[in-house]
Amino acid sequence: MVHVGRRLGSRPNRPESCSMPQRGCNVKHGIWIKIAVSVGLLGWLLAGVDLPRLRAILAGIPAGEGFLVVGLYCAAWLVNAAKWKTLLGRHSYLRLFALTMIGQFYALVLPGQIAGEAVKAWKLIGRTGEIAPAVSSVLMDRVVGVVSLLWVGLVGASVTETTAGIRWTVVFGTLLAGIALAAFLMRLHPCRARSRNAVTAIGDRFPRAAGFAGTLVKCIDAWVEILQSPARLALAMALGVVFQCLAVFILYRIAASIGLQIAFVDWCWIFTAVSLLLLLPVTIGGIGLREGGYVALLAGLGVPGEKALACSLALFGLQLLSAAAGAVLDLVLILRERSEA
Repeated sequence: MVHVGRRLGSRPNRPESCSMPQRGCNVKHGIWIKIAVSVGLLGWLLAGVDLPRLRAILAGIPAGEGFLVVGLYCAAWLVNAAKWKTLLGRHSYLRLFALTMIGQFYALVLPGQIAGEAVKAWKLIGRTGEIAPAVSSVLMDRVVGVVSLLWVGLVGASVTETTAGIRWTVVFGTLLAGIALAAFLMRLHPCRARSRNAVTAIGDRFPRAAGFAGTLVKCIDAWVEILQSPARLALAMALGVVFQCLAVFILYRIAASIGLQIAFVDWCWIFTAVSLLLLLPVTIGGIGLREGGYVALLAGLGVPGEKALACSLALFGLQLLSAAAGAVLDLVLILRERSEA
Protein backbone atom coordinates (compact mmCIF):
# COMPACT_ATOMS: atom_id res chain seq x y z
CA MET A 1 0.00 0.00 0.00
CA VAL A 2 1.27 3.48 -0.86
CA HIS A 3 0.99 5.95 2.02
CA VAL A 4 0.13 9.47 0.94
CA GLY A 5 0.23 11.08 4.34
CA ARG A 6 3.00 11.41 6.93
CA ARG A 7 4.34 8.40 8.75
CA LEU A 8 2.27 6.91 11.54
CA GLY A 9 3.00 8.68 14.78
CA SER A 10 4.16 11.95 13.24
CA ARG A 11 0.85 13.60 14.23
CA PRO A 12 -0.33 12.00 17.48
CA ASN A 13 -3.02 14.64 18.01
CA ARG A 14 -4.68 14.00 14.65
CA PRO A 15 -8.49 13.82 15.03
CA GLU A 16 -10.12 10.41 14.71
CA SER A 17 -12.45 11.63 11.94
CA CYS A 18 -9.51 12.56 9.69
CA SER A 19 -7.53 9.33 10.02
CA MET A 20 -8.09 8.42 6.37
CA PRO A 21 -5.86 9.87 3.63
CA GLN A 22 -6.83 13.34 2.48
CA ARG A 23 -7.54 12.04 -1.01
CA GLY A 24 -10.15 9.64 0.37
CA CYS A 25 -11.78 12.50 2.28
CA ASN A 26 -11.93 14.58 -0.89
CA VAL A 27 -13.51 11.71 -2.85
CA LYS A 28 -16.21 11.24 -0.20
CA HIS A 29 -16.91 14.96 -0.12
CA GLY A 30 -17.15 14.98 -3.91
CA ILE A 31 -19.67 12.13 -3.88
CA TRP A 32 -21.90 13.88 -1.37
CA ILE A 33 -21.71 17.13 -3.32
CA LYS A 34 -22.80 15.33 -6.51
CA ILE A 35 -25.67 13.63 -4.68
CA ALA A 36 -26.74 17.00 -3.29
CA VAL A 37 -26.61 18.59 -6.76
CA SER A 38 -28.68 15.75 -8.26
CA VAL A 39 -31.29 15.85 -5.50
CA GLY A 40 -31.41 19.64 -5.54
CA LEU A 41 -31.84 19.91 -9.31
CA LEU A 42 -34.46 17.17 -9.49
CA GLY A 43 -36.35 18.55 -6.49
CA TRP A 44 -36.33 22.05 -7.96
CA LEU A 45 -37.66 20.80 -11.30
CA LEU A 46 -40.38 18.67 -9.71
CA ALA A 47 -41.45 21.58 -7.53
CA GLY A 48 -42.08 23.66 -10.64
CA VAL A 49 -44.46 21.26 -12.40
CA ASP A 50 -47.92 19.83 -11.84
CA LEU A 51 -47.06 16.42 -10.33
CA PRO A 52 -50.49 14.80 -10.86
CA ARG A 53 -50.33 15.82 -14.52
CA LEU A 54 -46.79 14.46 -14.81
CA ARG A 55 -47.91 11.11 -13.38
CA ALA A 56 -50.87 11.04 -15.77
CA ILE A 57 -48.60 11.69 -18.76
CA LEU A 58 -46.25 8.86 -17.81
CA ALA A 59 -49.13 6.49 -17.07
CA GLY A 60 -50.67 7.32 -20.45
CA ILE A 61 -47.77 5.89 -22.47
CA PRO A 62 -49.26 2.84 -24.30
CA ALA A 63 -47.87 -0.54 -23.27
CA GLY A 64 -47.15 -1.42 -26.90
CA GLU A 65 -45.07 1.73 -27.28
CA GLY A 66 -43.19 0.82 -24.13
CA PHE A 67 -42.29 -2.62 -25.47
CA LEU A 68 -41.19 -1.03 -28.76
CA VAL A 69 -38.79 1.43 -27.15
CA VAL A 70 -37.37 -1.30 -24.89
CA GLY A 71 -36.69 -3.42 -27.97
CA LEU A 72 -35.08 -0.47 -29.75
CA TYR A 73 -33.00 0.23 -26.65
CA CYS A 74 -31.70 -3.35 -26.62
CA ALA A 75 -30.91 -3.11 -30.34
CA ALA A 76 -29.00 0.12 -29.76
CA TRP A 77 -26.71 -1.48 -27.18
CA LEU A 78 -26.14 -4.48 -29.45
CA VAL A 79 -24.92 -2.02 -32.08
CA ASN A 80 -22.77 -0.21 -29.53
CA ALA A 81 -21.08 -3.47 -28.52
CA ALA A 82 -20.37 -4.17 -32.20
CA LYS A 83 -18.69 -0.76 -32.41
CA TRP A 84 -16.43 -1.64 -29.48
CA LYS A 85 -15.56 -5.00 -31.04
CA THR A 86 -14.59 -3.24 -34.27
CA LEU A 87 -12.04 -1.21 -32.33
CA LEU A 88 -10.84 -4.00 -30.03
CA GLY A 89 -10.81 -6.86 -32.51
CA ARG A 90 -10.22 -10.39 -31.34
CA HIS A 91 -12.49 -10.61 -28.29
CA SER A 92 -15.86 -12.38 -28.14
CA TYR A 93 -18.78 -10.18 -29.17
CA LEU A 94 -21.04 -11.63 -26.47
CA ARG A 95 -18.39 -10.94 -23.85
CA LEU A 96 -18.06 -7.33 -24.99
CA PHE A 97 -21.85 -6.92 -25.03
CA ALA A 98 -22.01 -8.21 -21.44
CA LEU A 99 -19.28 -5.77 -20.39
CA THR A 100 -21.11 -2.96 -22.16
CA MET A 101 -24.26 -3.64 -20.13
CA ILE A 102 -22.24 -4.06 -16.93
CA GLY A 103 -20.73 -0.66 -17.64
CA GLN A 104 -24.27 0.77 -17.74
CA PHE A 105 -24.88 -0.56 -14.24
CA TYR A 106 -21.73 0.96 -12.76
CA ALA A 107 -22.24 4.23 -14.63
CA LEU A 108 -25.48 4.59 -12.70
CA VAL A 109 -24.39 3.49 -9.22
CA LEU A 110 -20.87 4.94 -9.12
CA PRO A 111 -20.00 8.66 -9.07
CA GLY A 112 -18.48 10.23 -12.14
CA GLN A 113 -19.56 10.13 -15.78
CA ILE A 114 -16.78 7.72 -16.83
CA ALA A 115 -17.18 5.20 -14.02
CA GLY A 116 -18.84 2.70 -16.33
CA GLU A 117 -16.03 2.99 -18.87
CA ALA A 118 -13.43 2.46 -16.14
CA VAL A 119 -15.18 -0.70 -14.93
CA LYS A 120 -15.38 -2.04 -18.50
CA ALA A 121 -11.63 -1.58 -18.92
CA TRP A 122 -10.87 -3.06 -15.49
CA LYS A 123 -12.95 -6.18 -16.10
CA LEU A 124 -11.46 -6.66 -19.56
CA ILE A 125 -7.96 -6.35 -18.10
CA GLY A 126 -8.85 -8.93 -15.45
CA ARG A 127 -9.87 -11.32 -18.21
CA THR A 128 -6.94 -10.78 -20.59
CA GLY A 129 -4.17 -9.26 -18.46
CA GLU A 130 -3.47 -6.79 -21.29
CA ILE A 131 -3.74 -3.28 -19.89
CA ALA A 132 -2.93 -1.01 -22.84
CA PRO A 133 -5.23 -2.63 -25.46
CA ALA A 134 -8.15 -2.67 -23.02
CA VAL A 135 -7.74 0.93 -21.85
CA SER A 136 -7.04 2.30 -25.33
CA SER A 137 -10.04 0.51 -26.85
CA VAL A 138 -12.40 1.84 -24.17
CA LEU A 139 -11.09 5.39 -24.56
CA MET A 140 -11.20 5.23 -28.35
CA ASP A 141 -14.71 3.77 -28.17
CA ARG A 142 -15.70 6.76 -26.06
CA VAL A 143 -14.13 9.22 -28.51
CA VAL A 144 -15.78 7.55 -31.51
CA GLY A 145 -19.09 7.68 -29.65
CA VAL A 146 -18.72 11.42 -29.01
CA VAL A 147 -17.74 12.10 -32.63
CA SER A 148 -20.73 10.09 -33.89
CA LEU A 149 -22.97 12.00 -31.50
CA LEU A 150 -21.63 15.34 -32.75
CA TRP A 151 -22.22 14.35 -36.38
CA VAL A 152 -25.84 13.45 -35.63
CA GLY A 153 -26.30 16.71 -33.75
CA LEU A 154 -24.60 18.74 -36.48
CA VAL A 155 -26.86 17.35 -39.20
CA GLY A 156 -29.95 17.97 -37.08
CA ALA A 157 -28.92 21.52 -36.15
CA SER A 158 -27.99 22.44 -39.71
CA VAL A 159 -31.37 21.46 -41.22
CA THR A 160 -33.72 22.44 -38.39
CA GLU A 161 -36.07 25.37 -38.89
CA THR A 162 -35.72 26.54 -35.28
CA THR A 163 -33.71 29.63 -34.38
CA ALA A 164 -31.44 27.60 -32.09
CA GLY A 165 -30.10 25.65 -35.06
CA ILE A 166 -27.40 28.16 -36.02
CA ARG A 167 -26.01 28.36 -32.49
CA TRP A 168 -25.81 24.60 -32.06
CA THR A 169 -24.38 24.13 -35.56
CA VAL A 170 -21.46 26.35 -34.53
CA VAL A 171 -21.00 24.50 -31.23
CA PHE A 172 -21.07 21.01 -32.72
CA GLY A 173 -18.97 22.01 -35.74
CA THR A 174 -16.30 23.60 -33.55
CA LEU A 175 -16.05 20.53 -31.33
CA LEU A 176 -15.79 18.24 -34.36
CA ALA A 177 -13.08 20.41 -35.89
CA GLY A 178 -11.10 20.30 -32.64
CA ILE A 179 -11.29 16.51 -32.43
CA ALA A 180 -10.36 16.16 -36.11
CA LEU A 181 -7.34 18.42 -35.61
CA ALA A 182 -6.20 16.39 -32.59
CA ALA A 183 -6.56 13.14 -34.57
CA PHE A 184 -4.59 14.60 -37.49
CA LEU A 185 -1.78 15.77 -35.21
CA MET A 186 -1.59 12.35 -33.55
CA ARG A 187 -0.94 10.80 -36.96
CA LEU A 188 2.09 13.03 -37.49
CA HIS A 189 5.29 11.43 -36.24
CA PRO A 190 6.76 14.60 -34.62
CA CYS A 191 3.59 15.23 -32.60
CA ARG A 192 3.31 11.58 -31.66
CA ALA A 193 6.95 11.48 -30.56
CA ARG A 194 6.56 14.63 -28.48
CA SER A 195 3.47 13.23 -26.79
CA ARG A 196 5.27 10.00 -25.94
CA ASN A 197 8.32 11.88 -24.66
CA ALA A 198 6.19 14.20 -22.52
CA VAL A 199 4.36 11.27 -20.91
CA THR A 200 7.63 9.40 -20.35
CA ALA A 201 9.17 12.49 -18.75
CA ILE A 202 6.26 12.72 -16.32
CA GLY A 203 6.82 9.09 -15.36
CA ASP A 204 10.53 9.75 -14.80
CA ARG A 205 9.82 12.87 -12.76
CA PHE A 206 7.19 11.22 -10.57
CA PRO A 207 8.12 7.57 -9.85
CA ARG A 208 4.68 6.78 -8.46
CA ALA A 209 3.19 7.64 -11.86
CA ALA A 210 5.74 5.62 -13.84
CA GLY A 211 3.43 2.62 -14.32
CA PHE A 212 0.55 4.80 -15.46
CA ALA A 213 2.83 6.73 -17.80
CA GLY A 214 4.07 3.51 -19.38
CA THR A 215 0.50 2.35 -19.95
CA LEU A 216 -0.42 5.72 -21.44
CA VAL A 217 2.48 5.51 -23.89
CA LYS A 218 1.22 2.11 -25.05
CA CYS A 219 -2.27 3.59 -25.36
CA ILE A 220 -0.94 6.35 -27.60
CA ASP A 221 0.62 3.71 -29.85
CA ALA A 222 -2.65 1.76 -29.91
CA TRP A 223 -4.64 4.90 -30.78
CA VAL A 224 -2.29 5.68 -33.64
CA GLU A 225 -2.68 2.12 -34.94
CA ILE A 226 -6.46 2.59 -35.04
CA LEU A 227 -6.14 6.02 -36.66
CA GLN A 228 -3.97 4.47 -39.36
CA SER A 229 -6.71 1.92 -40.17
CA PRO A 230 -9.28 4.06 -42.01
CA ALA A 231 -11.60 1.17 -42.91
CA ARG A 232 -11.74 -0.03 -39.31
CA LEU A 233 -12.30 3.50 -38.03
CA ALA A 234 -14.97 4.23 -40.65
CA LEU A 235 -16.89 1.08 -39.70
CA ALA A 236 -16.74 1.99 -36.01
CA MET A 237 -17.91 5.52 -36.84
CA ALA A 238 -20.80 4.19 -38.94
CA LEU A 239 -21.90 1.90 -36.10
CA GLY A 240 -21.61 4.84 -33.74
CA VAL A 241 -23.91 6.93 -35.93
CA VAL A 242 -26.43 4.06 -36.08
CA PHE A 243 -26.34 3.79 -32.28
CA GLN A 244 -26.93 7.53 -31.82
CA CYS A 245 -29.74 7.57 -34.41
CA LEU A 246 -31.44 4.69 -32.60
CA ALA A 247 -31.14 6.62 -29.33
CA VAL A 248 -32.69 9.70 -30.95
CA PHE A 249 -35.47 7.60 -32.50
CA ILE A 250 -36.27 6.15 -29.08
CA LEU A 251 -36.65 9.68 -27.72
CA TYR A 252 -38.75 10.62 -30.75
CA ARG A 253 -41.09 7.68 -30.16
CA ILE A 254 -41.42 8.46 -26.45
CA ALA A 255 -42.27 12.07 -27.26
CA ALA A 256 -44.83 11.06 -29.87
CA SER A 257 -46.50 8.70 -27.39
CA ILE A 258 -47.21 11.63 -25.03
CA GLY A 259 -48.42 13.95 -27.78
CA LEU A 260 -45.26 15.91 -28.62
CA GLN A 261 -45.02 16.59 -32.35
CA ILE A 262 -41.35 17.55 -32.68
CA ALA A 263 -39.38 16.77 -35.83
CA PHE A 264 -36.76 14.02 -35.73
CA VAL A 265 -34.05 16.48 -36.82
CA ASP A 266 -34.84 18.66 -33.81
CA TRP A 267 -34.50 15.70 -31.49
CA CYS A 268 -31.07 15.09 -33.05
CA TRP A 269 -29.60 18.38 -31.85
CA ILE A 270 -31.54 18.37 -28.56
CA PHE A 271 -30.34 14.85 -27.70
CA THR A 272 -26.76 15.77 -28.63
CA ALA A 273 -26.80 18.93 -26.53
CA VAL A 274 -28.13 17.12 -23.45
CA SER A 275 -25.67 14.23 -23.94
CA LEU A 276 -22.78 16.71 -23.99
CA LEU A 277 -24.18 18.35 -20.87
CA LEU A 278 -24.10 14.97 -19.12
CA LEU A 279 -20.32 14.84 -19.59
CA LEU A 280 -20.03 17.43 -16.82
CA PRO A 281 -18.99 15.55 -13.63
CA VAL A 282 -21.39 17.37 -11.32
CA THR A 283 -24.14 14.81 -10.63
CA ILE A 284 -24.65 11.11 -9.96
CA GLY A 285 -25.64 9.27 -13.13
CA GLY A 286 -26.67 12.55 -14.76
CA ILE A 287 -29.76 12.68 -12.52
CA GLY A 288 -31.15 16.20 -12.42
CA LEU A 289 -28.79 17.46 -15.10
CA ARG A 290 -30.53 15.40 -17.79
CA GLU A 291 -33.97 16.53 -16.70
CA GLY A 292 -32.90 20.16 -16.49
CA GLY A 293 -31.36 20.01 -19.96
CA TYR A 294 -34.51 18.67 -21.60
CA VAL A 295 -36.78 21.09 -19.74
CA ALA A 296 -34.63 24.08 -20.73
CA LEU A 297 -34.18 23.15 -24.40
CA LEU A 298 -37.76 22.03 -24.96
CA ALA A 299 -39.09 25.17 -23.29
CA GLY A 300 -37.62 27.07 -26.24
CA LEU A 301 -39.92 25.02 -28.48
CA GLY A 302 -42.97 25.76 -26.34
CA VAL A 303 -43.09 22.36 -24.62
CA PRO A 304 -44.62 22.36 -21.10
CA GLY A 305 -42.34 21.33 -18.25
CA GLU A 306 -44.45 18.28 -17.43
CA LYS A 307 -44.04 16.76 -20.89
CA ALA A 308 -40.33 17.59 -21.04
CA LEU A 309 -39.82 15.93 -17.66
CA ALA A 310 -41.89 12.94 -18.75
CA CYS A 311 -39.57 12.38 -21.74
CA SER A 312 -36.50 12.60 -19.55
CA LEU A 313 -37.89 10.34 -16.83
CA ALA A 314 -38.95 7.75 -19.43
CA LEU A 315 -35.38 7.72 -20.72
CA PHE A 316 -34.14 7.33 -17.17
CA GLY A 317 -36.47 4.35 -16.79
CA LEU A 318 -34.78 2.72 -19.78
CA GLN A 319 -31.42 3.43 -18.18
CA LEU A 320 -32.61 1.70 -15.01
CA LEU A 321 -33.63 -1.36 -17.05
CA SER A 322 -30.22 -1.56 -18.73
CA ALA A 323 -28.51 -1.09 -15.38
CA ALA A 324 -30.56 -3.95 -13.91
CA ALA A 325 -29.59 -6.17 -16.84
CA GLY A 326 -25.96 -5.17 -16.32
CA ALA A 327 -26.14 -6.05 -12.63
CA VAL A 328 -27.51 -9.51 -13.45
CA LEU A 329 -24.83 -10.11 -16.09
CA ASP A 330 -22.13 -8.95 -13.68
CA LEU A 331 -23.35 -11.41 -11.06
CA VAL A 332 -23.46 -14.23 -13.63
CA LEU A 333 -19.89 -13.53 -14.78
CA ILE A 334 -18.61 -13.32 -11.20
CA LEU A 335 -20.23 -16.66 -10.29
CA ARG A 336 -18.90 -18.28 -13.47
CA GLU A 337 -15.36 -17.06 -12.82
CA ARG A 338 -15.52 -18.35 -9.25
CA SER A 339 -16.74 -21.74 -10.41
CA GLU A 340 -13.94 -21.93 -13.00
CA ALA A 341 -11.38 -21.03 -10.33
